[in-house]
Amino acid sequence: MEESDVLLPKVPAVVPVDKKMILDSALKKLSLVIERQETSRLGSREFLSTIVLAGFIDKDTLMPESRTFHGVYAETEELAMSSVYDAVLGHLQSANMIVIHDVNYQNLVKTKKALNAADTWSMLFESALANANKKIAARDSVAAQLLASIEAVCDAHRLQLPVQLTSYVEPNGAERVCLLYNGAGSPSTPLDVLAKLLVDVHAQLQSSCESGAPQP
Repeated sequence: MEESDVLLPKVPAVVPVDKKMILDSALKKLSLVIERQETSRLGSREFLSTIVLAGFIDKDTLMPESRTFHGVYAETEELAMSSVYDAVLGHLQSANMIVIHDVNYQNLVKTKKALNAADTWSMLFESALANANKKIAARDSVAAQLLASIEAVCDAHRLQLPVQLTSYVEPNGAERVCLLYNGAGSPSTPLDVLAKLLVDVHAQLQSSCESGAPQP
């Protein structure tokens, strides 16, 4: 470490920016004029500043108009004026009427680019997630119809098919239907084979509907 470094401040110095100078420069660029500027004392230690700007053009009537800007309550007149300068500059920036090109401008541009890229990826992800949820919902709807059809067939032919159909209510209040094959251990007759197939397909469809899915 060089000897000169020892003399450097450990905490960065705060360099104040003359907001009035920035505002005057912006107003000159935009051909806007301060029509009225005042600071009102509202209490022993409360000040509120107001600026009325002339030179805006109404987008509907294309007629010139004035706009009023207020700061926030402050303890001193100087702070009140600084607050209303912030309000005017903030409005001009948010309306894309000015860009304050100071020493932080390049960092601001990089940050905005990164933010725009993040927003783009977020929108793409949300769109992909929404499409995935639609496909899953469509799949579950078809599966539910197939489950209902299998259960109806088994119930209608319960005397011929070696299948036991039971139902119970789950803790979340949903009704769950179970199919159990109660035929021969190794299905040999056509009815046994059909019953075992229906039970297996029913179980697979239920498992598919219960599998994890993307959430909205």
